[in-house]
Amino acid sequence: MSNLTAPKISILAVDDDAAQARWLSRILSKIEQDDVELTLFTDARAAHAHVSDEWVDIIVTDLDMPDVDGLELVRQAKKLNPWVQSLIITAYSTSAALVTAGDIGAADYLVKPVSEGQIQEIVQQAIARLRRWRRSLSDTLWRTRSAV
Repeated sequence: MSNLTAPKISILAVDDDAAQARWLSRILSKIEQDDVELTLFTDARAAHAHVSDEWVDIIVTDLDMPDVDGLELVRQAKKLNPWVQSLIITAYSTSAALVTAGDIGAADYLVKPVSEGQIQEIVQQAIARLRRWRRSLSDTLWRTRSAV
């Protein structure tokens, strides 16, 4: 095995409502660990630019936002990182949005009101899943490299 340090798991939280964004930040900060980095946006366009420029592992986003909705954020992130885990949260669910979320590969979709525990559990599961995938990828690469 390599002694290289794995990159941090990056979590992007997005909600255009400042109070909701602070609430998400507080919740996600409680589960932050040394290898987890949280970035928060209240501007969906800025979040979209961030997704286009930076590697994102987990997205926790509101669905309905001006200019760029949560579905578009997830869609953009999936283009750049097919393993991105996403949690879409909405107060106004529609069957079309739910189907689209599934079609674009959203990992989870919650209708408000949601509890702190629900969000923490889903994000912790996503972190664990990403760690397993990274471990598997590392093991596979090292086995392939030593077979050469």
